[in-house]
Amino acid sequence: MVKLQPALILLASVTIPLCLGGVYAWSMLVEPLHQVHGLSYAQAQSIFGVTIAAFTLVMVAAGRLLSRFGPRVIASVGGVLFTTGYLLAAASGATYVGLLIGVGLLAGAGIGCAYITPLTTAMAWFPQRRGLITGLAVAGMGGGASVLSAGISWAFAQGQGVPTILAGIGLVYGAVIVLCGQWLRFPPHDAAACTTASNTSFWRHRPFWGMVVGMGCGTFAGLLVVGNLKPLGMSWGMAETVATLAVTLFAVGNALGRLGWGALADAVGTWRAITASLLLGAVSLGALAFLPPSTPVFLCTTSAAAIAFGGCFVLYAAHVAEQYGPAHLPVIYPWIFLAYGAAALLGPTTGGMLYDTIGSYQAAVGLAALVCAIGGLCVPMLLKASDAPVTAPTTQQEMAS
Repeated sequence: MVKLQPALILLASVTIPLCLGGVYAWSMLVEPLHQVHGLSYAQAQSIFGVTIAAFTLVMVAAGRLLSRFGPRVIASVGGVLFTTGYLLAAASGATYVGLLIGVGLLAGAGIGCAYITPLTTAMAWFPQRRGLITGLAVAGMGGGASVLSAGISWAFAQGQGVPTILAGIGLVYGAVIVLCGQWLRFPPHDAAACTTASNTSFWRHRPFWGMVVGMGCGTFAGLLVVGNLKPLGMSWGMAETVATLAVTLFAVGNALGRLGWGALADAVGTWRAITASLLLGAVSLGALAFLPPSTPVFLCTTSAAAIAFGGCFVLYAAHVAEQYGPAHLPVIYPWIFLAYGAAALLGPTTGGMLYDTIGSYQAAVGLAALVCAIGGLCVPMLLKASDAPVTAPTTQQEMAS
């Protein structure tokens, strides 16, 4: 059992994010919410944005509570909140307010609790390969949309409506999150190292702000695209099957990117991998915005953008562990992740509003490419200062000095 335990913990650490990653299949519901339930595109995307914002805000508190209550309790709370939120949204009949409170606030809070636990636990068990293990732990989050998008397509084909689909997601995924959460625990020999230190000195470090800027730029671009991906493809003349395939390929690319960038970071260093991911996002989204639309261009560019987007969820966590130590990950990383929450509020809604205003996604995708390019040029100047590891203070005496 001792030898099996790390494998079970890693399995749970991949399965939980696989369920949470279903949030990136949101664009599958945008058209039905618009056509059947009367939501505007901006309203539909604001729900997605609030979900991610609540996710990131709650993760700050969850990271600090992790050492006090342990990963099993925090993951279980996340699963219960997730189920409650989706059931509330379903019971409302998929109204805007019901979706905003249920999927946006409650389920988003559940994701925030459940996401930080497998990430921190897996890294504590496998400290020698932080990039690869972080990639494995969050790869499920990237691939979850492909699983759920297939399930949503099947449910629509069976004549099911949005409320029924929401209820099914809440019940099935919530149960899996709670079950897998029971396997999570910190390694006994490393229990003290997993205690979340209370310190604020990282606010004064250039590398910290470099990670904030990089996370914000990369996720703004990625969320703008993924939140609007299916209607974006259809607005450019793609068949519905092609637009749906793009959602699946984005999820696959997102998952593969998380694995690939983690391995690359171990080989060449995290700041170089971060720079490469941002520049890949700029090039792929620029091509998507300005090349003549066709099925191969659409699928290839969105897949490349997905790979770049996936790097946001492994590289910055690995960089925090590299610079500050794994024990500080649950405290410092959620603050960086707040940039993702801000991007969630701005990115998808900006895409929806631009489409509502001018009837085209070209300007929105071009903006996403520009933001990635700015990040790719500016972030290295901040992150290169972190070649030498920074030790974050862990005692009140160190904090005062």
